[in-house]
Amino acid sequence: MAFWFFLSLVPLAAVAGLLTAKVASGRSSTMAPLLESLPAATRGLVSTELAKVAAWNGGQVGVVGGLMFLWLASSGVHSVINGIELELDATPRAWWQNRLLALGTCVGLSIGVALLALLAAGVGSAWSLVSGSTMLGAVDLESTLVGRAARLSVGAGVWVALVSGLYLVALPASSRKRMPIVPGAVLATVLQFALGFAYRFYLSKAGDGGAYQAGLASIGVTLTALYLACLVLLVGIEFNRSRMADEPVHRPE
Repeated sequence: MAFWFFLSLVPLAAVAGLLTAKVASGRSSTMAPLLESLPAATRGLVSTELAKVAAWNGGQVGVVGGLMFLWLASSGVHSVINGIELELDATPRAWWQNRLLALGTCVGLSIGVALLALLAAGVGSAWSLVSGSTMLGAVDLESTLVGRAARLSVGAGVWVALVSGLYLVALPASSRKRMPIVPGAVLATVLQFALGFAYRFYLSKAGDGGAYQAGLASIGVTLTALYLACLVLLVGIEFNRSRMADEPVHRPE
């Protein structure tokens, strides 16, 4: 299940990468923390690729390409739904029902990931992407402690909502009434933030070994980050399942 969900996160990571490059390119306050977390041997490569993505303007994506993008991402979510149904011994839904749920989930996750990318870049960067100006400079507080705390809080809330929505979609109707959703989503969010900071610290201190050379660096860092995201989501659903098992069953007298 983790493998298939891992594959579904790759297109979503592309959405986040595109928006991050668009809103953060040219802003040292936003790009510096990202680049500092990478080994020195790969900073030039990542900076070059981000600049290329940020400069992309006017390209068109065909209808077939867009549908294929969505279909590949939904295939991973579809497999996660099937896996959770099997694990809970629930009556499986029809294939087309799970596929429609997976497609809708991918659209929602893409919107949420885009929002997280904009929050990470800051209000001023997002506004400059839309309007080409800095009219919101007065409310651009990302350099202050209050601004960072606000962005972190909103980002955590968005992540909890995304994870909760994913759990709700994946769970069969019979399990939704008995299994708590929010506790596991909160746990997954906390673990995601903790592992994210720990992994960033590790990358900044790991050195410039051969594994970080050329394109292997960006590929390895991205795949490991996606794997950690899968891990915390699975931990969250297992935590919810354990709480459901521990709840007493109320029998009618």
